[in-house]
Amino acid sequence: MDSPGPVTFRPHSAHWGAFLAGWEGDRLVVKPHPDDPDPNPLIENFPDALRHPARVARLVFVEAPLPPSQLAELASFTRLPPAEMTEALPEPLRGALARGGRAATSLARQLVGLAGGTTVLADLAAEPDIPDDALARVAIPTLLVYGDASSCRPTGDRLAGVLPDARLRVLRGGHFLPTEAGPALTALLVEELHG
Repeated sequence: MDSPGPVTFRPHSAHWGAFLAGWEGDRLVVKPHPDDPDPNPLIENFPDALRHPARVARLVFVEAPLPPSQLAELASFTRLPPAEMTEALPEPLRGALARGGRAATSLARQLVGLAGGTTVLADLAAEPDIPDDALARVAIPTLLVYGDASSCRPTGDRLAGVLPDARLRVLRGGHFLPTEAGPALTALLVEELHG
């Protein structure tokens, strides 16, 4: 059997941090972003999840920007000096930072590390779009959740029209729905995943 060759890693980001992923033949390979000061071990679960007997049966996208380079919040955020990035966050996140404590320290460390010490924001800004024909191959039930005031909202409409088994739900709020519409988002997720 021929060796598949070197893995081409592409940057990805989630609420738990930045990471790199690529395919080695038919096997997903995931590793922390080299500049992430505090990589989250959750990323190690991705490769096994693809082969798990209880493999993904449903998807939920919350405020997914496609492509990330079109996310207006990202573009404006990356132009700010690190000292002003905190003021650009939505009120619930600014409040969490102002209250202090372990969560605030962790959030501040992640913001400073990702914005000032990594290339992840530039990597996301350079990420190409996913073609509609590739998206149309996602044939599992997918819940799309977007904020009515989010710049990502048009992506929700696009995905709802392209994914064969998608439902779009729009909540009051912007791009930071977990903090802006937490109870409503939680109710939707519980209904979708446990209903």
